[in-house]
Amino acid sequence: QVPTSDPASSYLVVFNPHAWPAQLDVEYELDWPRTRADGKEASAGESLLEDERGRPVPHQWVAPGSVTGPRNRLAARVLVPALGYRQLRQRIGPPRPLPPVVRVDERGLENALLKVSLLADGSLALLDKRSGRQAFAAGQGLRALVLEDRSSTWGHDVRAYDKVLGAFRRAGVQVIERGPLRSRLRVQYAYGSSRLSVDWVLRAGVAELEGLVTLDWHEQQKL
Repeated sequence: QVPTSDPASSYLVVFNPHAWPAQLDVEYELDWPRTRADGKEASAGESLLEDERGRPVPHQWVAPGSVTGPRNRLAARVLVPALGYRQLRQRIGPPRPLPPVVRVDERGLENALLKVSLLADGSLALLDKRSGRQAFAAGQGLRALVLEDRSSTWGHDVRAYDKVLGAFRRAGVQVIERGPLRSRLRVQYAYGSSRLSVDWVLRAGVAELEGLVTLDWHEQQKL
């Protein structure tokens, strides 16, 4: 019964099952780009996202999880009322001013609250700009270490995995996303025959750093 009156628009409905309002990061795959009335292809800057009251919703287009025609992934931040829903309408329209982007390059990411720096040894420095304090001792943290593991399936008589055999080394850095809502930096690591990929995601105005980890593991008697 939620109205969808414009056939040229795409509509999404986001539900919040909690008894409190929730600021949600929403992602969904839609067909974009689209064709304007003059027959030309609409740019990403002509994409409008609005709630059911016509208010603009911050969003950006990111790489899709599937490859089907012009399909792309829409990422948005939506405040959804308690035990309620928010309807989103996505359509072609004149561009609107966008908030500042999260700074990103191969050295790190930064928003108004956090500064994330990639260090040469593969570790991470995380500065809380509000307090001026580093989150990790000596300004370094979140390294991928490799430990000895000579146990059997059942791990009998193992008291601790405390012998460090080495660490993943940084093998490459790539900026994946840069937009008004969030930026994403992909860091590749290597150890032996194994490869580790970490996508660091920082959103505008949020004091939270998200790490998305993928590990292709080929080592023996190690963890």
